[in-house]
Amino acid sequence: MRDLQPRSNSDSVLIFASVFAFIVVLLVPVLKIFHSVDTASANSRTTGQQLCDTGSVVQFSDIDENTYGAQYILCAKALRLTQGKKDGTFQPFGNVTRAQMAVFLERLYQIITPQGCPNGGHPFTDVPEWASTAISCVYQLGITKGKTSTTYDPQGILTTSHITRFIVRMLNKHTPGACVVTPAQELQQAAQCLTQLNITPNTQETTSDTAATRAQMVVYLIGAHYNITQNTEPPNPPTQPRPTISAGSGHTCALTIAGKAVCWGDNGRGQARLLDTDAVYKTITAGRYHTCALTIAGKPVCWGDNGRGQTTPPDTDATYKTITTGYRYTTCALTNAGKAVCWGGNTFGEATPPDTDATYKTITAGSWHTCALTTAGKPVCWGSDRFLQATPPDPDAVYKTITAGHWHTCALTAAGKPVCWGGNRDRSGSYHGQTVLPDPDAVYKTITAGAYHTCALTDAGKPVCWGNNSRGQAKPPDTEAIYKTITAGGEHTCALTVADKLVCWGGNGSSQATPLDTDATYKTITAGAYHTCALTDAGKPVCWGNNSRGQAKPPDTEAIYKIITVGSYHTCALTTASKPVCWGSNNHFYNMLTSGQATPPDTDATYKTIIAGSWHTCALTTAGKPVCWGNNSRGQARPPDTDAIYKTITAGGEHTCALTTAGKPICWGSDGSSQATPPDTDAIYDTITAGGEHTCALTIAGKPVCWGSNSDFRGYRAKYVGQATPPDTDATYKTIIAGHWHTCALTTAGKPACWGSNSHGQITPPDSDTVYKTITAGDEHTCALTIAGKPVCWGVYILPLW
Repeated sequence: MRDLQPRSNSDSVLIFASVFAFIVVLLVPVLKIFHSVDTASANSRTTGQQLCDTGSVVQFSDIDENTYGAQYILCAKALRLTQGKKDGTFQPFGNVTRAQMAVFLERLYQIITPQGCPNGGHPFTDVPEWASTAISCVYQLGITKGKTSTTYDPQGILTTSHITRFIVRMLNKHTPGACVVTPAQELQQAAQCLTQLNITPNTQETTSDTAATRAQMVVYLIGAHYNITQNTEPPNPPTQPRPTISAGSGHTCALTIAGKAVCWGDNGRGQARLLDTDAVYKTITAGRYHTCALTIAGKPVCWGDNGRGQTTPPDTDATYKTITTGYRYTTCALTNAGKAVCWGGNTFGEATPPDTDATYKTITAGSWHTCALTTAGKPVCWGSDRFLQATPPDPDAVYKTITAGHWHTCALTAAGKPVCWGGNRDRSGSYHGQTVLPDPDAVYKTITAGAYHTCALTDAGKPVCWGNNSRGQAKPPDTEAIYKTITAGGEHTCALTVADKLVCWGGNGSSQATPLDTDATYKTITAGAYHTCALTDAGKPVCWGNNSRGQAKPPDTEAIYKIITVGSYHTCALTTASKPVCWGSNNHFYNMLTSGQATPPDTDATYKTIIAGSWHTCALTTAGKPVCWGNNSRGQARPPDTDAIYKTITAGGEHTCALTTAGKPICWGSDGSSQATPPDTDAIYDTITAGGEHTCALTIAGKPVCWGSNSDFRGYRAKYVGQATPPDTDATYKTIIAGHWHTCALTTAGKPACWGSNSHGQITPPDSDTVYKTITAGDEHTCALTIAGKPVCWGVYILPLW
């Protein structure tokens, strides 16, 4: 809490005018969404205009010239408004709490007002001692009256709208009439005032309910400081980072406002699995089976399929200003000097720029061709030209943007007129017309080419799409909606609203059109073969991963459930009334015969628990009697005694196990690996879990006991992996879960321990010291919930090839 240490009186002289500015900064909004790439240009607007005397001030270790508001942050340090964190960082994208805000506001007020804060205390009972004086100050000044008459909510995170109001109240307290506001329209009028004073670039930044960040706070603070000390408006404030999103073939990636990558959808080649979830990037691009991004410093990082070297940059220390992934096996980037560098597949010369000394302002990779615009805006393409996709109709035309699809290319003239060329069919020969403009005279501000469809945004931000619409990818759900960016993928399209909300439509077989909510918290989570489901704190279902059979698409996302369970291609849940609801496939994957695992035999029956196996489902009635349905090829859906009473039940690949009320194990179904033969039928267990061909249980003392297969049978060649052999039988766990070829458990302290197959990192938690409240294992991935309810997953979702 170094930022909040009390200041000496001698500091006041240095920061006199800063106080006022600092206030403004604190309350400025920073959208928690997706990061844009134009921070450098925003910062450059102040070049040559001295915000303050920074002298020889050393920059924070996590700030460079490309960071949003970098000059403002350096100025704040020079003015001693902040010294950052103890580790030498500033944490520009960290949030600002209500208690911290009060301390900053008090500090500023003490600087700009010789008599200091008015005397008096505060009525709040939830205020920490270190912030009590500051909160008394802002309370006495009338800047805030707290959350209630007796609570202040010191740990509450400030939103944009909160900060806007607080800043203007402070401005008016310092200089009465600085901003004219009325109670009924305080927020809008306050936002307009800050924009008119050039403290904020626009009112849109000051009226949302998204969280404000430290960097945004400083930008507003220094803007106000400049306004007061120079008696004039400050240089144009930088526009806050904006979202960016990129649609690949079967997956989608985006960057949060803090530059953190978020990917969802098909992860069969690791293209949606982040190498470093804490890394910060300035741009990201999704291809067919691989993804690439540029760090803030411009260094390339790629992941996913590397069969042609497309995720192995030739020089990882090189820096680039932009990067693009093709729909096949190529990656291209532009150096800071504008030179094209490509790597990966080069079957048709798509990775071989015709002139390595040429300089370009933008570059785009298709499937087997690449196009770029020279610094003068002229198009240059290379690679496959089978459908004339690499032959611009007018090589001397000047364009402002260019985009390459599978077999076609589109560009926008300087006036915003679209021009497209290349193929109009897909691989099967079906005609789609992706280069046939619906209105050649239309004017657009951006254009994006998907595999076989094209989308654009009008100057007003309205979406227009044409070409292949087999999955609805060329049919925006709302043609009157206003978007600020759009991206077309293989069979889906995504866009960002003006409020930075993600909207996707079209093919969703891998949930690539279902954006994840990284801020969501859940109370339970369950992993299936290739998809995962969770229940929000309110009990609403959320699923992601493979949706080829509808298993990741709950029929009613507003329904409230108390239990949710995931099989290979189906999902089941229990309503608050204990009634079963299932969705997804009703067929067995191998023979495609109807087995009915997603069709409860009695939807009016009430159960106390439900569990989905690979292709069958079991439940216990409120009296504890077993009921199973679905595939019964090995007797797994036929309990040996339907009148028996059990306290828990678990369904695996082709076997089922349960515990009697006394805790004794009983299993039925496939027993080829002895997975249905407990080593001690008189043993007493607290819990039991069935995997693919193994079973595990915990004794009353929390000791693990497993039996069944220790091998991975993929490819019909047994390979020992040890899923039924706990590495430490003396360890004690509070929960255990069997996946298909691996097993995971949580220690009594909540730390994860996994064993068995690690073919895709499914038994290697990203942080073995993180504490979780629950854990779940799928086929080749594992997920857990932190104590705060945030999901953490590792491994990959391997999608079946059909």
